[in-house]
Amino acid sequence: MSHTDLVTFSHNMITDHLAFGTSGNLSVREGDLLWITPSGVPFDEVTVQDLVGIHVDTGQQIAGSARPSSELPLHRAVYQARADVQAIVHTHSEYAAVFAACKEPVLPVHYQLAPWEYEIVCADYATYGTYELAQNAVAALGADHHVILLQNHGLLAVAGTLADAGSKEYVGVAGFPHG
Repeated sequence: MSHTDLVTFSHNMITDHLAFGTSGNLSVREGDLLWITPSGVPFDEVTVQDLVGIHVDTGQQIAGSARPSSELPLHRAVYQARADVQAIVHTHSEYAAVFAACKEPVLPVHYQLAPWEYEIVCADYATYGTYELAQNAVAALGADHHVILLQNHGLLAVAGTLADAGSKEYVGVAGFPHG
């Protein structure tokens, strides 16, 4: 997995109806760096040159000239808390937003949700882009959850690869595709 995979996945976020415009963000971890999608660039227009490389621990921008996603604190906190996480998909898709607004856990009652042996919980509300939101998400993820809702916000999926994070995100709450 490489940070260049973020470009293809960004474009797929639009075609798979998981995002629209600039809503949501993606990242991958490569060693001490996290590569994140830029702020204000529509997913279907993201290029390799738009990606932003950030040192996970210090938060220093190492590569790219674009401004990183406003959810950078969220991505950094997850990577710092979970060594198993190498990729993050965050979306505000229709279904995720509806479930998150209800602040109800999603139970694995459909066969497509069967791989989950747990409910998809909802992290407490905090303003987007804040340290508080990051901490709420880390707490909800715990040590073993891969998909959570962010109250009144959207969905966060984490995994060892971008493909797995995308798959868990897609099959999770944002799932049951439309189009």
